[in-house]
Amino acid sequence: MSLSVDEMKRILKEMDLKEDEIEAYFFILKEKEFDANSLIKNLNIDEKRAKEIIELFIKKGLIISSTKNERFKCLHPRMGLTNIYKMWEEAQMIEMRRKRAKIELLVRNLTPIYEQ
Repeated sequence: MSLSVDEMKRILKEMDLKEDEIEAYFFILKEKEFDANSLIKNLNIDEKRAKEIIELFIKKGLIISSTKNERFKCLHPRMGLTNIYKMWEEAQMIEMRRKRAKIELLVRNLTPIYEQ
């Protein structure tokens, strides 16, 4: 099954990437190796935003620092997207645990009312 670009972008958005981050990801997939200046030039963003995207992509495991000065390499989508999914899944699990704890607290507090 082949996905359209719009479908791929929608899925990436579900993984908590913003529009400009998705555009940046498609750009670096094509480039494979890049620097902040190439992001600034090709995506028409400022230096601050380019650095934020680079930091985010490093944190999410989409890119790594290259051996060349101030350059970065895009990981293969299989690795990068697996990294994103694992981080997203962990965040979802944390949220589910929080909700379960709230429900358990609520049950403990509502049970006496029911049993009276």
